[in-house]
Amino acid sequence: MKLPLLPAALLALLGATAQADEWAYEVEAGLIQLPGSISGSVILRECNTCETFTHRVTATTRYTLNGAATSLERLTAAAEAAADSQGVFVVLYDIDTRNVTAIALDL
Repeated sequence: MKLPLLPAALLALLGATAQADEWAYEVEAGLIQLPGSISGSVILRECNTCETFTHRVTATTRYTLNGAATSLERLTAAAEAAADSQGVFVVLYDIDTRNVTAIALDL
């Protein structure tokens, strides 16, 4: 589901404040492919039959696991367990550049 502004609980999870020029997706763990590096792309769908979206990550993209800052590598490692435990990703991106500003996983 695309969100124009994140609810307070998700903002706390990201450890950030939503900017007026940012949007977010809330995605089940089985519907996201995390980037392979800090200059890659995240690929996601909001449902099994929904359109696929691709957004670039940058060196400034923030990664959060259960509310704590983490690295892309640790987030990727946790993603396998996330699919089994009904984990949910939040992907926050800049509307103008479409670059990802944050990816958070809540298990």
